[in-house]
Amino acid sequence: GLRLSNKLSHAFVLLSALLGSLGAFFSGSTTISNLTFGAVQQAAALNLDISLEALLAVQACGASVGNAVCLSNIIAVSTVVGMEGVEGKVIKRIFPIFLAYCGIATLVMLPFMYA
Repeated sequence: GLRLSNKLSHAFVLLSALLGSLGAFFSGSTTISNLTFGAVQQAAALNLDISLEALLAVQACGASVGNAVCLSNIIAVSTVVGMEGVEGKVIKRIFPIFLAYCGIATLVMLPFMYA
């Protein structure tokens, strides 16, 4: 978190939700994503002198929406509803919504980060 926030400076904030999503994408769990990347977000918040709570909130939002694009979750749901083999189509349809959610979560929390 420290190295990345040093290189990106305040642009790190724009990637915070995506970092949370990455954890959930790989693990299929919001909790695991928060445990994995929470310390990274904490180091960045302290380094950038922004609100730790606000940055962690963006992390949690990203982790939550990351479950929507998690392959294991998509495969499980597709199998349950009898639509095997449509995972790519599902991701293509969900991805724009996923990006919008990450962007909106970041925009909503920006004033709180710098308060």
